[in-house]
Amino acid sequence: MNFPPEAYSQGERFQLEKRRLFTSAWLPFCAAGQLAAAGSFVSHTLGGWPMVAIRGDDGVARGFRNVCRHQGMPVVEQPTGQCAALRCRYHGWTYDLTGALTAAPPPVAPADPAAPIHHLDALALAEAGGMMHLRGRDGDDTAPPDVGVDGLDFVAVGRRRTTRQGRFPGAAAGAGHGRRRSRKRGGGGFPPAFVRRA
Repeated sequence: MNFPPEAYSQGERFQLEKRRLFTSAWLPFCAAGQLAAAGSFVSHTLGGWPMVAIRGDDGVARGFRNVCRHQGMPVVEQPTGQCAALRCRYHGWTYDLTGALTAAPPPVAPADPAAPIHHLDALALAEAGGMMHLRGRDGDDTAPPDVGVDGLDFVAVGRRRTTRQGRFPGAAAGAGHGRRRSRKRGGGGFPPAFVRRA
């Protein structure tokens, strides 16, 4: 069976494939070390859906859709960080680190804020091999795959490709200066990396 190229990037068939693959499979999300302290979070999209993983005050790491239950706006807008609560900046709905709605301004507050329908939409989150894995919906009881990164430490490498002296990393002293890069919004720099422990 031959599909047109559009079937792999748009349309109903593409959406169906995304739902089947990205919601039922365990997907690597972040290094477990990124969620070491209470309030530590990592946020990005998988399969086009915004997701966030966060460590609660109770020490339990949880995964949620990064979507406020009121108007569908993100409750976390940074890729990584630490916080005491998750808050939508649109109307100020505030959630604790377990995903429960704790506060909302009176004009937009729900009649029953404790109702589970107002809590963040939880996702399955599990640790395996030093990685945190998310799954979009409950499936069978299979464990996430062990991708074998236990011997690696996560290192967030800065956004700039040059050192403070202007040279590219690793360049010999006196080898000249690296060219300046224009700072475009949201881009540039090295991606996060894994390094082997010494």
